[in-house]
Order: sequence, then C-alpha cells, then structure tokens
Amino acid sequence: MKNENPIALKEWVALGQALREGWQVVMIKPGDFRPPEKEFFLYPLYEMVDPALLGPRFKSWPAQAVKMRPSDGRVNLSVYLTVDSVLTVTDPRKIKSLAALTIWSDALAGGKGPWQVLTVRCYRKPRPVELDPGLEEPVSGDWIRFKKPVPTAGFFPVFSAEVFEDKKQAALAAMADAS
Repeated sequence: MKNENPIALKEWVALGQALREGWQVVMIKPGDFRPPEKEFFLYPLYEMVDPALLGPRFKSWPAQAVKMRPSDGRVNLSVYLTVDSVLTVTDPRKIKSLAALTIWSDALAGGKGPWQVLTVRCYRKPRPVELDPGLEEPVSGDWIRFKKPVPTAGFFPVFSAEVFEDKKQAALAAMADAS
C-alpha cells in the first residue's frame, strides 16, 4: 500500500460502507470501466441509488447514507482500495450470482453488459481523514485528484490476506457456477 495517494473514485457512500464493513470484496461497474491506478480512495457520494438494486437487508441504506453526509461540506475519506483483479463479464447470470455476496440484488444485472467486476482489498480508517471542500479536481469521469496527496497512515485491512483470498475465491466460484 502506498504511503499517500492523490487519486479517488467517486462512488456511492453505501458501497464504501459495504466494503468497509466486510459485506463484499467485489465492485461491479457497468461498461468498459478501467481504474487508472491500482490503489485509490473512495470519494463518498450521497445521492440516492435505486432501492430496487439493493438486496432486501440493505433497502434502508440510501436513507442512512444521506444522514451520514457531513453538514459542513467536508469530505470524509474512510475507505482505501487496492485492486486485485478486473474481470470483464458479459453474461448477466454471472452478475446475478454475486447478489448473495454483495449488497446488490440480482436486478443489477438487468442492464446491458458488459460489466467490470473488480476484486478489491479494502482498507479502512476508524476515524476518517477529513478534507475541506475544494481540495479536489476532476480527472475524468468518476475519478478525481486531490491537489495534495492524502496520507494512508492509519488505514488497516478489513480482512487478513487469507480471508480476503477466501472471499475472492467464493465470488469467482459463484460466477463460474453461473455459466
């Protein structure tokens, strides 16, 4: 893991919560998504997501996410990711197979593929790095760059390397079994 990093992916705050709490080790992105870096922060977005895309136990997360937004406009970074692999998936059955291993429902596979399935190792920080607004600039699409690199000190892995590998293999096996 880098000591500091200026790159962040803008992503729905509930996905960051799911990764930080160990609900999943995969990210599912539509289209031809390719991370420009193997390591990055998650920049939390608080917009509502279609609740139909969430599994039953996670339907309340959109409302909870809005309550988590700092009222002073600051940005709280509490999730740092390292990308283990990126897989291009064209079969919606493979995306549906991940529903039991993520916060998403199988409705996520309702759109047109391809999808990019990223296996990611998540690092979390108990007390987020708080940044003042305006310290970031857009790079392209969902990516931003902070004007000054953000330190990763104090972030620790959600899972040991062995547990991460087990969870990653379970996701890969679920997709293989869906063929």
